[in-house]
Amino acid sequence: MYKGETVSKQMTFRDKDGVLIDPDTITITIYNPSGASTATPTASKSSTGIWTFDYTLASDAPVGIWVITVAGVKGTYVKKYAETFTVEALPS
Repeated sequence: MYKGETVSKQMTFRDKDGVLIDPDTITITIYNPSGASTATPTASKSSTGIWTFDYTLASDAPVGIWVITVAGVKGTYVKKYAETFTVEALPS
């Protein structure tokens, strides 16, 4: 992934029995390589239990490993996960 490109992610939410659910709230936070929170994108529903979001990296985004954290809450049930992506320097 390079500066200025768009990160597109799909998230699947299931309850403890594996049934697709729509969370009451979804919190997404994107952290840059220095650990600073840089964005809190909003998710869009694709279908029951399937949500997506896009985040466009700034043209001066720092290179390195970025972290996305997601928390989906449905009543008292909470699903949390994190994943990473790497922003690389443009090839010369």
